[in-house]
Amino acid sequence: MPGEALAIRTVTVSAGGISIGGVAESKACSSEAVFMEQIAANQTNLAVTFPIDVSRVLVLSIGADKDITLKTNSTSSPLDTLNLLANKPRHWFKTTDPDSEFFIGGADGVAGTDITTIYVSTGAAATLLKIIVGFDATV
Repeated sequence: MPGEALAIRTVTVSAGGISIGGVAESKACSSEAVFMEQIAANQTNLAVTFPIDVSRVLVLSIGADKDITLKTNSTSSPLDTLNLLANKPRHWFKTTDPDSEFFIGGADGVAGTDITTIYVSTGAAATLLKIIVGFDATV
């Protein structure tokens, strides 16, 4: 439901019969953008219009059920390139995920350039691509 997005990042490590972890962080987002679409097989740089104002991003999650490559804003000189593995989603939380492969470059891990288009390349099978972006509408 719009305006009610809550992103919760949970990390737990277990070994030797003990566990350490729990809720590492949560973000209440005042608005969100959601994309879920089946992308046909054998696509090369299929343009998907999905604008993201990076100054407002609190959390981003992106996943697919098959291996795909994503590029942002350009195919020849992309802002970012992400090789996303099947069923291995990537999650990014503002200021807490320095290892994120997406939105690298800004002072807090967010690229300074807004995203206008995501270019998708798929393999031999159709791919279900999902993107969730949680925003801070007060920025």
